[in-house]
Amino acid sequence: KGTDLEKQQKLAMKLDMIEFDRLEIVERRITLEDRKMQLKQNEIDLKLKELQFKGIE
Repeated sequence: KGTDLEKQQKLAMKLDMIEFDRLEIVERRITLEDRKMQLKQNEIDLKLKELQFKGIE
């Protein structure tokens, strides 16, 4: 059946995995936010270039 120590070790391993998964999700979310910000920045850059071109014309 397994001793209490073995049960505790299995539980600890499960908790480690859950924690690891949670960190992975947080990292992915941060990466997504970074990408969104980068896209926004690209949009802003494009708008500025458009305005510059209109100013030149």
